[in-house]
Amino acid sequence: MNNPIVTVLLPVYNAERYIALAVESILKQSFRDFELLIINDGSTDNSLEIIRSFKDERIRLVTNESNQKLIATLNKGIQLARGKYIARMDADDISLPERLQKQVDFMESHPEVGVCGAWFEPLELPGKAVKYPERDENIRIMMLYQTPFCHPVVMLRKEVLAQQNIFFSPDFIHGEDYEMWVRLSSVTQFANIPEVLLRYRSHESSVSASYPSIQKTKTYAVVRMVFEKTGLNVSDSEIELFRDIVHAKFKVDKDFIQQGETLLLKLLEANKRTHYQPVAELQQFVSEKWFHLCYNTTSLGAWMYALYFNSALSKYQKMNLGIRLKFIIKTMLRIK
Repeated sequence: MNNPIVTVLLPVYNAERYIALAVESILKQSFRDFELLIINDGSTDNSLEIIRSFKDERIRLVTNESNQKLIATLNKGIQLARGKYIARMDADDISLPERLQKQVDFMESHPEVGVCGAWFEPLELPGKAVKYPERDENIRIMMLYQTPFCHPVVMLRKEVLAQQNIFFSPDFIHGEDYEMWVRLSSVTQFANIPEVLLRYRSHESSVSASYPSIQKTKTYAVVRMVFEKTGLNVSDSEIELFRDIVHAKFKVDKDFIQQGETLLLKLLEANKRTHYQPVAELQQFVSEKWFHLCYNTTSLGAWMYALYFNSALSKYQKMNLGIRLKFIIKTMLRIK
């Protein structure tokens, strides 16, 4: 029997409420050449019985004798996968019918891409797309402050994982996917399909809800890795500062703004040496964040205006006459 094009890797632990919907969403895919590798990680509810109720030869059920946890189960799945591509899937999400076809088509036509994600729609917010950057250059910049993929809708090129001996790291529990993307960034390119291909379920037992402190610690550790690859060592406070600027959590405070300017300048200078990030795209990204920071703190008056236009960061930002005049008026009148 020939190996399938895709292995859909689906770890399951006590997912009796949603597993049937997840499995059905894969079995109903328009793309047919796949194996659904379900690894039951020692479930103590009715998950196993529900899985066994499906009679489809594409289902390949493996059962861990005891609960090995997610990272070990995912790594076992990577080793067992027979497909050219590994498509991740979680036991409580729903893949849209064209998901696999669209991702396979993309990967086949873009051999340089080793990781292909997509947008998702929260099941609790129908019609609202959660979007990620499409191009490799922008995805890499996003890694400076958060994971650039929705893990359950990612498709990976198995050859890249095998050649580089890359698996999920147990040292980054609750941040294992983010950390893997950082390592993969050195050996392959990334992409996100700009379409919703997954319906994602948020619930009280999610990682962010159950382990917020651990997830923050691991996230900051990964962010620090990305900054280091870019050529800059940063502290936790600098990571928080950068994330505040990116997510528009501005403080009308001179120290906050000056520290932000210093950090952004150091980032650009470091990247000019390493070229880890695309230079032009990073300059554009940083200059836009600098402008939004200054434009939203104009209540500081002429000081803010002078700081913005005297900063080396401003030379990368193209400002039309209308916006420039509005900026001047806001600073002169100290309008927020």
